[in-house]
Amino acid sequence: MLPTPLEKLRDFRDFRDLERQMGNLWNEFPQIDRTRLGLAAFNPAVNTREDESSYTIEVDLPGVDKDAVNIDISGNTLNISGERQEESSSEDKGYLRKESYFGKFHRSFTLPPEADLEQVQATCKEGVLEITIPKRALDSPSARKQIPVQ
Repeated sequence: MLPTPLEKLRDFRDFRDLERQMGNLWNEFPQIDRTRLGLAAFNPAVNTREDESSYTIEVDLPGVDKDAVNIDISGNTLNISGERQEESSSEDKGYLRKESYFGKFHRSFTLPPEADLEQVQATCKEGVLEITIPKRALDSPSARKQIPVQ
């Protein structure tokens, strides 16, 4: 026999309650180090924009030294990776609580055909990495050459 709509609603409510309880589980055990369990990750925010002459990627990297950032291009993919180091500190009296995320990060972007991969520039200022990718002119249809089939 199929469940009634009221029974379906109860099942959904039970699932929602279970989801809420699971989400609150970590608040009940503050002594667990989330970074060691792999639950915390540093995933920097990214803004992208395009104008007539270039593409720009801005990556928020507060607390990341520019020497800890790697940028490379493989094929038509721009890869940004690095690591945000955790500062060690101790507290003699009371508790110490940190809400900053630390660890390795990696972001990838597929670049369009008009991206000039030879002229990419990167600067880092006040915790913001800015990558500028100039556009190059693609061949216009009138500049194409027809190849006859033999």
